[in-house]
Amino acid sequence: MSQKQTSYIIFRSMIIVHLILCLGIAVSTGVLYTLSIQSGKHLEPSDAFKILELLLPIFGIGSFFGARLVINRRFKSIPQNSPLNEKLEGYRASMIILWAMLAGTALFGAIGFFISGRQNLLLYGLMAAVFVLYFRPLKTKIAQDLNLEPDEVEELNQQ
Repeated sequence: MSQKQTSYIIFRSMIIVHLILCLGIAVSTGVLYTLSIQSGKHLEPSDAFKILELLLPIFGIGSFFGARLVINRRFKSIPQNSPLNEKLEGYRASMIILWAMLAGTALFGAIGFFISGRQNLLLYGLMAAVFVLYFRPLKTKIAQDLNLEPDEVEELNQQ
């Protein structure tokens, strides 16, 4: 049974997905940090994993720009004359791609810190988590990214 989603429901689902993803990153990073501290790994960082300090920023930057490239192509593929709900569904899918790529970088940093004890990896992961927070769903950003008409912006802002 398919339910017709309103723009408000689609926007709320974006907020919920973003919030759950942020909480997941925070909880998993906190758990891995706590486990690492309790095991004493933070006192003796391993030099064997120094390469991760180079790979993690490259992975993060590459995944961010790759996701932005995919998102921009998806935005351009959304017809301007399509209904607002279709535009928002495409926007939601695109943003989930971006959030997933940034969350992957954040979790990669936390896991790298847990394995190696190198605090720079945790810092890089936390910076990626801040980017996830930065790209939260905002109605003004949606209107700007999708080049919404004034009546569509009004419909989006109604709820």
